[in-house]
Amino acid sequence: MIHFLLFLILATPLFARDFSPVDKIVNGAIKEKTLPGGVLLIGQGDKVLYEKAYQSSFDTLYDVASLTKLSTAIAIMKLKEDGKLRLSDKFSKFYPEFKTTDKENITIEEVLRHQGGLAASIEVKSGESYDAFIKRTLSLPLAYKPKSKTVYSDVGFIILGNLVEKISHVNLGKFTKVRMFFPLRMKKTSYQVSSELKKFCAPTHPTKEPCLPHDPKAENQYPKQLGHAGVFSTLEDMKHLSLMLMGEGEYNGTRILSKESVKEMISLPKGEMRGLGVDLLSPYARAPRGEKFPKGISYGHTGFTGTTLWIDPKSNSFYVFLSNRVYLGEDKTGKPFTNFRYNLSTQIAKLILK
Repeated sequence: MIHFLLFLILATPLFARDFSPVDKIVNGAIKEKTLPGGVLLIGQGDKVLYEKAYQSSFDTLYDVASLTKLSTAIAIMKLKEDGKLRLSDKFSKFYPEFKTTDKENITIEEVLRHQGGLAASIEVKSGESYDAFIKRTLSLPLAYKPKSKTVYSDVGFIILGNLVEKISHVNLGKFTKVRMFFPLRMKKTSYQVSSELKKFCAPTHPTKEPCLPHDPKAENQYPKQLGHAGVFSTLEDMKHLSLMLMGEGEYNGTRILSKESVKEMISLPKGEMRGLGVDLLSPYARAPRGEKFPKGISYGHTGFTGTTLWIDPKSNSFYVFLSNRVYLGEDKTGKPFTNFRYNLSTQIAKLILK
């Protein structure tokens, strides 16, 4: 009997927890039509603590929306490591259009931190070519004095994505696939979903083709790739990306970024809100951070479609939640989904940090 009890104790994982409170939050949001379904993964170190599909499957490909900005930031950091640019470089070094304007001194780092003075977004013009779109994006006037405040900007990351292409001489989709997704074994992640995987795309609108980007700018320029949105991915692939960042740039024996680059990305200079392509303290960070994950230390990003990746270096933990909440209506699900994000993160942290 003693031996049997000892076996039960040893056979029980030390990290076993009751995740039913998490299920309750997700299933409640589905019942309330805040989202049609989704997939969740919670990890600590290299262990998966919990993984579940809700009215979905682990094979589902989600439009990760602004989580694309994280891959664009990593691409910029790789070019930095290649010696092709410095974060202190001015955009006017690469774009003559900036030299004779008030945008002459905007730096790459300022744009990565959403402090470049660039507009938040740009209107869509049907039928516009990629070159014409980029030219119009570059010609937009400053929205505010650079470094005077932080304004979340799609425009900034559209230009960063174009900068990757300008310097590397390959399109953004190929650069991220060859230099990041492939070595990270993110086998199903891409800007353009292959024909054999199209049946797995989660729809983002009742009348839209499922494997096209939900973002209007990315959709209008498809199949060209933009740096702010347009990537499709799975829960498993986003886990690999999370583990790479948690591993200080290395995943499964493959180094994607140097330790120094990752440290730069997630560092928060005094008075700042955002890292380099990641969020830490901006108002948008409140919901994915929740009540319990540490402010100014935990970091990640969200996507408009209903996606979240959040990492806490202090507890060596992370979670990824992917959904297509916009399918049920952008405005209808907007505020409820923000509340859902906050409640989900808070409950996950309570289980991990207790």
